[in-house]
Amino acid sequence: FSTTFFGARNGDAWISLMPKGHDVVGGATMLWSGTAWYDAGAGMNIPAGQWSHVAFTVKNGAVSVYVNGVRRFSGANFPNVFTTAGGVFSLGV
Repeated sequence: FSTTFFGARNGDAWISLMPKGHDVVGGATMLWSGTAWYDAGAGMNIPAGQWSHVAFTVKNGAVSVYVNGVRRFSGANFPNVFTTAGGVFSLGV
């Protein structure tokens, strides 16, 4: 459940990209947002021990998650996290 990418506007508005998600998404790779909770599960796990290209887009609440160029999730009502000029971003694992 370690994040590979984390971004936040503040303690209540953040996103986290995790290679392995929680049980709600069946443990799949996921984009997660809190505290306006949103679980965008990719329906698969990125493979261990090899490179994967993971990208996501958000525009007016419409979210898409891509793995190696294939859209693995699309949904609506994703929270607007980055609505100011400031933010904190980090890479992990």
